[in-house]
Amino acid sequence: MTERETERDNILARLDNFADIQREIENILQTLVLNDSTIIDALAQMFGLITKLNARAEQSQQVQTRLSAEIRSLIAGVADLQPAMHQNESIVVRTDKFSELNPEIALLQYLCPYVDNQTAVDIGAHVGEVSERLLDSGWRIHAFEPYPPSFQALEARLGGKKGFTASSVAVGAADGEGKLHIAQDISGSGSSDASLFNSLVDHPLGTSVQFANVLPVQVRSLASLRAAGELPQQLGLLKIDSEGADIEVIKGMGAPDIAIVMAEYWDVKHAFGQGEHGHLGPIVEMMRDHGYFRHVVFYHLDQEEIISYYFNHSHTIPGSWGNAIFFRDRFLFARAAQWCEAALLPTLHR
Repeated sequence: MTERETERDNILARLDNFADIQREIENILQTLVLNDSTIIDALAQMFGLITKLNARAEQSQQVQTRLSAEIRSLIAGVADLQPAMHQNESIVVRTDKFSELNPEIALLQYLCPYVDNQTAVDIGAHVGEVSERLLDSGWRIHAFEPYPPSFQALEARLGGKKGFTASSVAVGAADGEGKLHIAQDISGSGSSDASLFNSLVDHPLGTSVQFANVLPVQVRSLASLRAAGELPQQLGLLKIDSEGADIEVIKGMGAPDIAIVMAEYWDVKHAFGQGEHGHLGPIVEMMRDHGYFRHVVFYHLDQEEIISYYFNHSHTIPGSWGNAIFFRDRFLFARAAQWCEAALLPTLHR
């Protein structure tokens, strides 16, 4: 039950109490007899009940006034929270080809100035394309990439840049040793880098890619890394792209105090999602358990060349894949919603 629903029920309970008091007054009136002492006692009881009624009415009015103020603040939205943004200022969305194909990353870039702590963790950084964009938009990046060739490319690309650090360990639910399943392109086209699909979990890959071998890797949890001082205690963004193992990263997250968390999902009719891993529903359920009650789902339908979004659903569009971005703060979520409306064609969940 939400806070507002609880307050609504409390108000209704008070109204029921008012009705009980009125019935009590009526009962007193019915017991009056033409006797001075009885009448005086009855009137005294009535005045006492009327005083209680007035006090409760005043209390209820205070609750209603506070609720009205909260509603007005929500309507005012982010403009009240961010005085630097004027009421009549519109969101300007500047995109390139990468941003058009990956609007969720463009949103993370846009949100950077509105987050108190601008330290980001990039899980599954690969060769650094996303890390570089986040770094350029103001985030300080701690990147994790366990596949040695990709880690070397990541370091060559971003190593030495201010605000960037990288680690070659994998990130999961707990510290230990894991098995990194190495993907291989079997289509013969050579058009894509199959290492994008390396994963700590074994799952279906479709017809053009398959897991060819397994590489032992060290696995750490975010909670362990934070406790050991290898990551800052305070983080503003957690971006996860661990190819089906995202929920394992969330399990090991530790304190659920990160402002923004992004996780990838696959629909059950997507080639990658036909196993037990990577589904949105369990991720949403776990994030809600952690206090993240608001999220944006960016979905991709590659064959139809559709990219769009919807809010706060745990179900997915058949055949889609995408990313869900979770928020603890309602005003940051409202800012993200405004950006989505400016950047993408909206859809109803279908």
